[in-house]
Amino acid sequence: MLLLFRSVRDHERRYLSEAGCCAFDEVRRLYMAKRIRMVDTSIQCLPEHVISESELVVDVCAVLIGLPSRSFHWSCDGDMLMVSF
Repeated sequence: MLLLFRSVRDHERRYLSEAGCCAFDEVRRLYMAKRIRMVDTSIQCLPEHVISESELVVDVCAVLIGLPSRSFHWSCDGDMLMVSF
């Protein structure tokens, strides 16, 4: 019975989180491109801006305690949090 369970388990598809960061980035890129094309076909996707994990942690902590950060800023016009590139 254990062998039957293993053979079924070996053929299961992996979760996206188990496939690695490249697979997740590709799914996100495709999703964003599809959403943008639904709104306006002339709009181009922005290039990816990659920051280090430690820089992201510092910036997220700053946002959580209400301090300005390099990655996030407050837009007074739209009264919303914006991501900087």
